[in-house]
Amino acid sequence: MPVKKNQGGYEGTVLAVDDEESLLVIISEVLESAKYHVDTAICGKDAVERLSQKRYDVVITDIGMDDMSGWDLADIIYSKYPNTKVIVVSGWGSQIESGKLSMHHVNNLINKPFQVAVLRDEVEKVMKCSRQEVLIDGI
Repeated sequence: MPVKKNQGGYEGTVLAVDDEESLLVIISEVLESAKYHVDTAICGKDAVERLSQKRYDVVITDIGMDDMSGWDLADIIYSKYPNTKVIVVSGWGSQIESGKLSMHHVNNLINKPFQVAVLRDEVEKVMKCSRQEVLIDGI
């Protein structure tokens, strides 16, 4: 099932959340070149503010941030924006059990460091899946 393009010609809207600005730049460049509209947030609080102002198809969040964990952010997203899908990005990916992803309503996990093609492919998979699906290819 192809993803419908929105009025701006984008494949979807993505909010990238990470306390490493350099990673946000990489995520933005990769996904914008794949025709996604990407906004960024440097912390969980900033992400919550952006989510209150705009609808996102997918949020990509780091797990380990100073102000709130990616798990906490995923829980907020599920409770307030249940149609927004969530991908967590983590250097601890091999240590995360799929049950934890389900518990926090996370659709997928991307291990750090990641290859550009993996980021693009995993975002595309999540855009096409239902909100309830947990894709654990990244584990």
